[in-house]
Amino acid sequence: MAYVEAGFDEASFWRLTPRMYLIIMKGVEARHRARVEMAWVGAVLARVDKLPPLEKLFEKPEPSPASAAMLRAEMRAHARTMTRRKWSEWQSMSGG
Repeated sequence: MAYVEAGFDEASFWRLTPRMYLIIMKGVEARHRARVEMAWVGAVLARVDKLPPLEKLFEKPEPSPASAAMLRAEMRAHARTMTRRKWSEWQSMSGG
């Protein structure tokens, strides 16, 4: 079972919703990818004659306007699928 192999205990698996399982496993995948990337960068840096400045290694590119627009469109599409509720409905659902 991938969940247990990722270091989580089996008993907690049975209390997860499918969505929470996917969120957790995406996090596991992202951590694994980050570790592989760090190992790769370490191997590359071990082979260079002159190390680049540390700040240069951590530079993050500015998000492109296209990716920001795509994110907004995805958020709007997701919002359209959500059920609209009044505050009183939320309170009755939470027992408050």
